[in-house]
Amino acid sequence: YDVKSTHNLKPWIEQHRGVPLLWKTGHSFIKAKLKETGALLAGEMTARMGRDPGEVYREITAKLGDPANARIRRVSHGIITSLPGTPPQFHPAGLTAAPDGTIFVADPSGNQVFRLASGHLTPFVGSGQLGSSGDGGPPLLAALGMPIDVALTPSGDLLVLEFLGSRLRLISAGQISTIAGTGNWGSTGDGGPAIKAPLHYPTSLVLRPSGEICIADGYNSRIRCISAGIMSTFAGS
Repeated sequence: YDVKSTHNLKPWIEQHRGVPLLWKTGHSFIKAKLKETGALLAGEMTARMGRDPGEVYREITAKLGDPANARIRRVSHGIITSLPGTPPQFHPAGLTAAPDGTIFVADPSGNQVFRLASGHLTPFVGSGQLGSSGDGGPPLLAALGMPIDVALTPSGDLLVLEFLGSRLRLISAGQISTIAGTGNWGSTGDGGPAIKAPLHYPTSLVLRPSGEICIADGYNSRIRCISAGIMSTFAGS
């Protein structure tokens, strides 16, 4: 199972005489580990939410070797519908909605961020290659390290949080750059530039009204925030 699954899963597996194994997020990683270990069952769970006026976009996927369930769904006035334009090999995780209704969604298994507008899903960030290159260039030529969450700044720039890459990247004025994380795992760097502060498998991010960017730094068990380019720990030890 992956890092986004409930903490209740591990004791449940043990209770049923199984051996729990936490592994990398992403359908391809889970499927490969299933084959390697000969386990009878493997899966991952994602649940992310984003808002635009009057509607909540929510994608909940239980993937047990069944990519056909991977889709974006919309809840409006108590009615749930699947949004068009999501191909079978699309595995959405974190998403956000712009004021005009455009949705940006991270696909960690495909190492891309997609844009969904008027029923058309198109790549917006990432070449599809796993990696960390491309800073200073066009977003579509950049390699990403399993993007897990996205957020829009008040000015309309896009933030992309990489789970495996353990970095936060910014898409602004047609270019991509790294604004937090070094690409190496760690927990140091508080009080200094965010770009020199390592993260460890971050899982989600949010913008506070103050303008701070806060990150759930997963394996460090902390919430860390960036203000004026400086990293600090907001919660956790």
